[in-house]
Amino acid sequence: MRLLVFILILLTAPAFAKSPYGLAMHGDAKYTATDKHLTYANPDAPKGGSLHHAAIGTFDTVNPYTIKGKAAEGLGLVYDRLMARVWDEPFTMYPIIAKSFDMPEDRSWISFTLDPRARFHDGTPITADDVLFSFETLRDFGRPNMRNIYKLVTSAQKTAPDTVKFTFGAGYDRETGLIIAMMPILSKTDWQDKNFDQTILTP
Repeated sequence: MRLLVFILILLTAPAFAKSPYGLAMHGDAKYTATDKHLTYANPDAPKGGSLHHAAIGTFDTVNPYTIKGKAAEGLGLVYDRLMARVWDEPFTMYPIIAKSFDMPEDRSWISFTLDPRARFHDGTPITADDVLFSFETLRDFGRPNMRNIYKLVTSAQKTAPDTVKFTFGAGYDRETGLIIAMMPILSKTDWQDKNFDQTILTP
């Protein structure tokens, strides 16, 4: 009887992909959690120095995620994301703010468990509440490409103190979870009393 129950559980449980370190659009991710560096990076490269990047023109906002205003150059480097792309794979995401992710074979949802070491620039921890705030803000006030994808999410919920799950509705595809993984994470404390849909020059 116990064997029959065990078999029924296996047959009725949702199908999950193996628990990889990276999330690939197709096939398997190249890197694993035991890899120490990307193959195109030199771990012995000299540390320190500065990078000077020229830009032509001006700006009137430091919020790059609304359609209002002309954003300053380089702001994509200010906000980290749940997962990040690498440059020696076509479209594969690896944890950065997230420590790990879960996703079923049909890719109908994705959940992220946050790395406890993840911090904003002021040293405050990045929390599940920050992730939910970022999602809701960018879904409602973000750039059109963000709004279009984020509105495929039918449910965004904190399933544990450090875990957020996004469930997708009609119209989602294999890419939806990867795009959610690229969501920039905003500080709820910093943004909650500001009008996100306006230009802003506060650093």
